[in-house]
Amino acid sequence: MIANAQETQKKNDQRSSPAANSGGKSMNELKDVCDAAFQGFCEYAKSKPETIALWCLGIGFVLGWKLRP
Repeated sequence: MIANAQETQKKNDQRSSPAANSGGKSMNELKDVCDAAFQGFCEYAKSKPETIALWCLGIGFVLGWKLRP
């Protein structure tokens, strides 16, 4: 009975974390891609702050307009 419960727990753990099956490789790759994208965005924002400011203004305008009660 206890062995059966332990096997069920192991199966549930494997289903809930797909990265555990691949040794965490996919999570590391995803982290690397996200870090690279964020770094690129930061460099772009430093080189063109006016563009980023206008995007933020536009997104804020649309969100404020759509979320108004």
